[in-house]
Amino acid sequence: MIIIIETDQTLFNMLQINISSQLPMKIMPKDNASEAIALMEILPDIKIVICRAKTGKEDTAAKIIKEIKSEKYDCKVIVLEQTGEPTEKFVTYLASTSPVDIVTKTVITLINNDGSEKAPPMVQRSYFTIPFSLLKLLEKFPCDFYLKIKKGDLNDYLKVFNAGEDVDFGKIDNYLGKGAKKAYVKKDDGKKAVEEINLRFKKILSHSLDDCPYQAKVESVILENLEFLGLNKAVLQIANSSISKLNNELKSSKNLGSVINNIYKTPGSLRYRKSFMTAVFCQIIASKETSVDSRMMHSLQIACFFNDFSLQNEILIAIRSLEEFNMSLLSKEDGKDVETHALRTAEALSKIKEIPEETLKIIKQHHGVASGQGFSQSLTTQIGVLSQIFITAEEVALRIINSPTPSIKLNAIFSEISHSYSQHLDKYLASIKSSFTSNHE
Repeated sequence: MIIIIETDQTLFNMLQINISSQLPMKIMPKDNASEAIALMEILPDIKIVICRAKTGKEDTAAKIIKEIKSEKYDCKVIVLEQTGEPTEKFVTYLASTSPVDIVTKTVITLINNDGSEKAPPMVQRSYFTIPFSLLKLLEKFPCDFYLKIKKGDLNDYLKVFNAGEDVDFGKIDNYLGKGAKKAYVKKDDGKKAVEEINLRFKKILSHSLDDCPYQAKVESVILENLEFLGLNKAVLQIANSSISKLNNELKSSKNLGSVINNIYKTPGSLRYRKSFMTAVFCQIIASKETSVDSRMMHSLQIACFFNDFSLQNEILIAIRSLEEFNMSLLSKEDGKDVETHALRTAEALSKIKEIPEETLKIIKQHHGVASGQGFSQSLTTQIGVLSQIFITAEEVALRIINSPTPSIKLNAIFSEISHSYSQHLDKYLASIKSSFTSNHE
């Protein structure tokens, strides 16, 4: 048995399908060291634990290593980070950016004990499982895909996608919405399916998707998984490409409402839809400000895609004010993450020289606090014009996205934001309102 401690579902899924395709071993997901240790105490056959040095604020690797040493478990550890810590014989450190196939080869080598990378014989099985959400990485289905259904006491398999068909994001989202977790392929097709998913995943990381007719849809998967893909030039290029397409759509569209409605209806995470809708409103407001040039406009739109990078889930992303923060009943760890994420994200982005300085300032101030820690709706003179534009755009975007119906009462939204910020943002709200008005004339 192998334990994988990984909170990013995409990375876990990629590790699971690659290791499962080559090793006849059960893979158990765990969220932290405590859960993994609890399992190790009752199951003697755990061969490998794969983890990061830290999971949130937890020193995950250190806890696992200490437990194995103290209890003398026959278990090896793969740490996905070069920590510089003294090495133990049973610990292997890999770079945090190690490709999935390198991690898989390392697992096989450790299982074999002789240093060879040849996988042991697989247990014969009729169907091979693949996490359903990973089907979005494909362009065409390389083989038939099935869902498992119950017929009395027996399992049956229903074909849902045919080999050679173009990937239909709508159908995938429909099945995901109905609770589908796993897709199944026949055992002879398992290797082909894994190889194709790996190929597409590598193309995503290198941003070599220019020949893909579904590039925009695949880019949406990338932007939804920024935390896993990390902050790098390839992801920045993808954000720039998305911004360019968005600006072209705004220029060519005669109906702002339809652009907003399309984003509202787009399947995808809150992070993804919020990024695009905030970028739309930033462009609208900034275009009416004579002091904002094209370079500043671009800085605003880059901020839209990365401002909540360090937050791990939608519950944390949705918190916008001190009042919401106090009512959220977060754990101490999550609370600290939310309070400091603006500062931490700006610091992480500062390591990429292509990120504009204005973007770093906007992200640091996007909760109304110059230090990047905490929340404030009483905006001081320290909060710059670009930051105020961003705050306005994001407040409007979130209220629209969170609306239970497409019939959105804009005047009520504008009034609520105006009151919350003591009229500081009225000038920018008026710019959005006038754009909707002019589109209807």
